[in-house]
Amino acid sequence: MSGIVGDNTGTSSGQITPVSGITTSSSDPATDTNPSGGLGTVWANTTSGEMYTCTDATDGANVWTNWGDGTGDIALDIFQGTVRGYAVGGSIGSATNVIQKYSFTSDTVDAEDSGDLAVAKSGISNTQNDSSGWMAGGGGSGTTSIQKFDFATGGNASTVSAVMLAAVSFGSSSSTNAYGYHAGSHYPSTSNVIEKYSHTADTNSADVGNLLAVKGRHAGSSDPDGGYGYSAGAYPDLTKIERYSFSSDGDATSVGDISVARGGGGASSLTHGYVLGGYSGDNNRIDKYSFASSADGTDIGNLTVARYWGSGTSSTTHGYLCGGDGGTTTIDRVSFASGSQDSVDVGDPTQATSNTGSCGLNF
Repeated sequence: MSGIVGDNTGTSSGQITPVSGITTSSSDPATDTNPSGGLGTVWANTTSGEMYTCTDATDGANVWTNWGDGTGDIALDIFQGTVRGYAVGGSIGSATNVIQKYSFTSDTVDAEDSGDLAVAKSGISNTQNDSSGWMAGGGGSGTTSIQKFDFATGGNASTVSAVMLAAVSFGSSSSTNAYGYHAGSHYPSTSNVIEKYSHTADTNSADVGNLLAVKGRHAGSSDPDGGYGYSAGAYPDLTKIERYSFSSDGDATSVGDISVARGGGGASSLTHGYVLGGYSGDNNRIDKYSFASSADGTDIGNLTVARYWGSGTSSTTHGYLCGGDGGTTTIDRVSFASGSQDSVDVGDPTQATSNTGSCGLNF
């Protein structure tokens, strides 16, 4: 066993003897275990013998690295990206196959062509883990197929062997490192089904629950560390914020309402979900709602250009909305900092696409 500390001789409980200078506990540290010693703090689990070092002392989001062959490191399952965002597919009159990428590290973020989908699609459902993006369902041809591409190498997407349960598009999506979730559908048939598929094995998606109502074109958000995926609003006239569990399969529950009925682009900070623009209602509005409590969303500002059916992405500090209906050629950015704020125009997409799926991809 790795990380044994002290002399365990003579103990009948199987627990190890604490050593001075090391934080000891009968359990593992957690991401919100904020060590008084900060970076480099050593933690010993006196029950299992596992040892960890704090390698990132960000308050509330600490990373604890396991020393040896134990159960692994302890870190947040982060949905947000630090490098770039992706807007995938969409339509310019008809479905397009272009994968666009833009920087999260610059104040000028004109998009670039990153590659092509294997099959052109609009209304696609995008999910991700730390290294790859998955694109499920979507309008155009091949509406049950799932495609995948690697963030680091880029290039074209390829179709995997797994498929969706039915032809779906214009639903919402959410992600953990292990699984992707697609909820609802607007075309070619409407649905309230929540589908789940693996990010580690090419297995067909499974029906794991239902949304409260049949809906499409709604804003998805992800809180993998808190354990929930979210669906907010919907075309044409729904306001409900619903959430469903990542830890156990089951139906969604209502946790509040957005400020006005609409379907929009989705973004996620570590603590809040965002609805950016939207169809029906006030389509330049930015709503924000809490992951920690069941509460209504609040209107915190406006987009630079009113629009719907753009692609929302998330860095650790900002939400982005790329493109949208009517040939919109802006990438808007909104700060995740507290308080009310309008978005700012930080760049242009490579082409004026809409119907790209409410959630893009983050790396």
